[in-house]
Amino acid sequence: MLRTLFIGLPVLVAALATANVGTHAQRSTEIEAVMAANAAFYAAVSDRNIDAMERTWAHDTHVSALYPATKTPIIGWDAVKKSWEELFSRYTELSVTMQEPQVRADAADALVVGVETLRGRLPNGESTNFPLPTTNVFAKLNGKWLMIHHHASRLPAQ
Repeated sequence: MLRTLFIGLPVLVAALATANVGTHAQRSTEIEAVMAANAAFYAAVSDRNIDAMERTWAHDTHVSALYPATKTPIIGWDAVKKSWEELFSRYTELSVTMQEPQVRADAADALVVGVETLRGRLPNGESTNFPLPTTNVFAKLNGKWLMIHHHASRLPAQ
């Protein structure tokens, strides 16, 4: 009986190791997919492209956004879309990037945190450039990572 146990142990260890590698590889694949969805979001913002923005978001009544200029959360896709259209109209040029996103993902949900850098030009020619601590939340819906929440805020005055 002990001999059977010891012979079976390497098989069990190998099976667990393979399962861990599979899980790790799957998690890495999900993280890469979330990073791609996050990058697509920033490309849409920087291009001021509402059609591209629509492809990065879930379109339901539960999505939400909160920006430095808003006083209350923006709830529902129609309101979130309108808020992006308003932001795009405030800038003649816009670039928003997140250089070092930190991603946590499982099979259905993902969280991306980091600091955005917003650079823009207003219609009067004035330039803006400031960091925004940010959280982006994604859900995997119908096999695609879509944003369900975006929160950016200003750094405290120093």
